[in-house]
Amino acid sequence: MTGRRWLVLLLVALNVFDAVATLTLLRAGANEANPLLVALASAPALFVAVKAAWSFGLGFLLGWLHNAGSKLAAPGLVACVVAYAALAGYHAALFVTR
Repeated sequence: MTGRRWLVLLLVALNVFDAVATLTLLRAGANEANPLLVALASAPALFVAVKAAWSFGLGFLLGWLHNAGSKLAAPGLVACVVAYAALAGYHAALFVTR
């Protein structure tokens, strides 16, 4: 398996963790920090659907850039993985402090 495929799988796993961790923390009394998703915080199914659509859209965009020969695809994928890893660390810190 290529490095890019591992990064894509890692990005998917981090997105799933983000959705599950966010819903778990919301149930424990936390507030949604993303102003675009605040309205969905009370509707878990819709929240997950929007997160899945975002993940799919992001993956589609990065795949399209890669297939188009863009030099932005690989750094974009790495940047997304780093951002979601940082978010996962933030969620983990919230779990520890609650």
